[in-house]
Amino acid sequence: MGRPPASRAASRTLWAQAARSSSIHGSKRSGVQVRSVAAPADSRPAPVLRVLPAVAQPEVAARPRAAPVRWRKRRRGSGDDGRSIGPSGLSGAIQTALGVAFIFLKTLRFRHEHHQHLALLRDVARPSSPTRRGVTPGVMRRVPTYVWTLLALVAGLAAGGSLPVPLAPVADATGTLIAWVVAVVPLLILAALSPAIATLIRRGLAGRFAGAVVLWYVFTSTVAGLIAVVTSATIFRIPLTTGDRGVWTEAAAMLRSLGDGGASWPLLAILAGVLLGAFGARHDPTYRVLRRVADSIEKAGGKLAYVMLPLILAFGITLGVRFGASLGLSHYLTMAAYTGALVLIWWAFYTFVLVRRVGRRPVGPVLSGYYVPTAVFAAGTCSSLATLPVNLGNAKKVGVRDEVADFVLPFGAVANLDASALAYVAYGPFVVSYVFGLELSWMMMLAAWPAVVLFTIAAPGLPAGMGTALWSATLFASMLGLEGQAQGEFIASWIALSGGIPDMLRTATNTTGDGYTAIIFDGRFDEFFARDRG
Repeated sequence: MGRPPASRAASRTLWAQAARSSSIHGSKRSGVQVRSVAAPADSRPAPVLRVLPAVAQPEVAARPRAAPVRWRKRRRGSGDDGRSIGPSGLSGAIQTALGVAFIFLKTLRFRHEHHQHLALLRDVARPSSPTRRGVTPGVMRRVPTYVWTLLALVAGLAAGGSLPVPLAPVADATGTLIAWVVAVVPLLILAALSPAIATLIRRGLAGRFAGAVVLWYVFTSTVAGLIAVVTSATIFRIPLTTGDRGVWTEAAAMLRSLGDGGASWPLLAILAGVLLGAFGARHDPTYRVLRRVADSIEKAGGKLAYVMLPLILAFGITLGVRFGASLGLSHYLTMAAYTGALVLIWWAFYTFVLVRRVGRRPVGPVLSGYYVPTAVFAAGTCSSLATLPVNLGNAKKVGVRDEVADFVLPFGAVANLDASALAYVAYGPFVVSYVFGLELSWMMMLAAWPAVVLFTIAAPGLPAGMGTALWSATLFASMLGLEGQAQGEFIASWIALSGGIPDMLRTATNTTGDGYTAIIFDGRFDEFFARDRG
C-alpha cells in the first residue's frame, strides 16, 4: 500500500528543505538541519526517520564535488541566497573541449620530444652505421659546415704538399673536372639568374616601398663592387692597361680574348638571363616555369653541399701540389686577412655613413643590440637563410617594426649579397696578381664589376663554391685567356682560397647588411607608406 497523502506531503517538504539547506550551509550542516525538522502531527515517525537518511546522506556525499566551483562568479539576479550558478550547457561543453584539446596537444608534444630523444640516442649509440672516419650522421650534421670545409682544405694542403708526385694525378683530374664544370656554367647562370631577375622586377613593381628596397639592394651591391675595384687596384697597383697599349686597344684586345677564352658565353648568359627574367616578370606562364627551375636549383644546392667536401679536399690537394703546403697555407691565411680588411671597410661605410647619416640611428645601441649577436651567429652558420630567424628577432629588438623587418630581411637574404660582390671583385687582383703573378688591368676590372654584381643575385640557391666563386673564377680565367690545365688550376685555387674563414666573414657582413637596411628603412617607413597609399 502507498503512503497516506499527509506522509507524502511531509516527505516532499523534507526533500525541499534538505536540498535548500544543503545548498546554503554546506553538506555537514544540512544533515544536522534536516534532522532538526519536526514532522507534522498526522505523519508517522518511522517513515520520516527512513526518509531523513535518504535525503541527508546523498547530499553529504554529493556536495564535495561542488566544492571546486566555489570560485565561479555569481550570476546577477540569482537571488539573495547567494547560490553559485554553474556553467551553462554550452560553456561547459566548450570548457570540456578545450581541456580535451589541451591534453591531446600535451600528448603530441610528449610523443614528439620522446621520438627526438630516441633519435638522438640512436645517432649517438649506433656504432653499426659509421660514415667517413667513423663519424655518425648525427655528429656530422651537428658540426658546422665551415669546420668540415677547413678540415678538408687543411688536409688537402698537407697531403698535396707532402706527396706532390703521387698526388699529381689527383690535381690533374681536378683540373679536368673543373673544365667540364666550366662548360655548363653558362646554363647555370641562365637558369639561376632569370628567375631572380623576374622576382626582382615583380616585387619592385608591387609598391613604392618595395621598389625602394629593391633599388637600395642593387645600389649597395653596385657601390660595394666599385669600392672593391678602387681598393684592390690601389693595393696591387693595377695599371689602366696592360703593356704599352692604349685604352681602346686594351678594350678591343679584351673583347677578342673574351671570345677566344670562352668568357663570351657567361656574358651572353647574363644578358639572356636579364632579358628572360624581364619577360617572365610580365608573362605568368613563363614566370611559373622560371620559379620551378629556381626551386629545383635550390633543392639541388642542398645536396651539392655534401659533394663540396670532397671537392674542397681535391682543391686543397691541387693547391698543395701547385704551391707546396707552407706556401698554400700562407696564401690561404693571407686571403682570410685580405677578406677581413675588405669587409671591415664595408662595415665602416655601412655603419657610420649609411646607418648613422641616412638612417639617423645612434651607432652604439645598434652595434650592441643587433650587430654583434647577429654577426657571430651568421659566421657560425655560413648561411644567410639559416640566420634569418635570429636576424629578424635581433632587428625587432632594436626597434624595427614588423612591416619593415618581415619584408626587407627575407628578401635581402635571397637577393642581397653586397659583401660577396665586394669580395669577389677584389679577389680578382689577389688571385691573378699575387698568387699567379699574371697581369690584370683596370679595363678587366671594370668589365668584371657589373657581371659579379649580377652573379651575386643568382648565387643564393647554390653553395658558395658552386655559385659566385665558380662563376667569378671562370670569368676572370676567360678574361686572361687561360685554357686547359691552367684554367682548371686557376679556378680550383680561387674556390679553395675563398672558402672557410673568408666565407664566414662574407656571410656575417651580408646578413648584417640586410639588418642595417631594415634599420635605415624603418625611419622612412611612414614616408613611403603614406606615398604608397596616396
